[in-house]
Amino acid sequence: NCQVPYVVSLEQNDKDSCAGPADVNPGTQSKCIGGIASITNVVVKPTPVAYYRFDECGWDGATGEVKDGSGNGLDGTAVGGAYTADTTPALPGDPGTYRYGVFAGGNQDVQVPDASALDGTAALTYAAWIYPRSSSGTQMIMGKGQWQLYLQDGNLTGEVLISGASTPVTIAYPLAPNKWSHVALVYDAATLTLYVNGSEVITQSQSGSLAT
Repeated sequence: NCQVPYVVSLEQNDKDSCAGPADVNPGTQSKCIGGIASITNVVVKPTPVAYYRFDECGWDGATGEVKDGSGNGLDGTAVGGAYTADTTPALPGDPGTYRYGVFAGGNQDVQVPDASALDGTAALTYAAWIYPRSSSGTQMIMGKGQWQLYLQDGNLTGEVLISGASTPVTIAYPLAPNKWSHVALVYDAATLTLYVNGSEVITQSQSGSLAT
């Protein structure tokens, strides 16, 4: 079964199903008692522009086979023989993560057609689960033009180009191979920051709009 279950974590749930409001406001958390939902203390996350679970049963290079879960229709295509697997997920158990993409060669990746929705200027966040098997060379995680998150000789590296600049701004942090890590690059028009497993590991001041 290659379908990923949609898991909702409840503070308390003494029924198989829970009726409640369809919308949840920031700062609230759902609680289900007697089949009726009440709302307290949930953090509502921003909606991503693009979100790829890599949970398809397999890839064969068909156009649009790598589905965008954001609802924006920015589906991608696996190239170079990239494939999916489920033998060693990032978070085992139930709930946990499920399938993942395997990129074993330098020409294996997922390509997404250019779209204006991907051209942010004021802020940017790239995030991914990765399992690097080597600390040598350049290993791209994701990028568009001069906005990039990648590994360079074992260093997690974030790079953005500020409007009007001729060279990109780069920050880096050592990352151990042969294990799963959740990594993120965040630019908010004031700072450029790398996160590993939810913790800020390096940041630097930087202002200006992103070049498109």
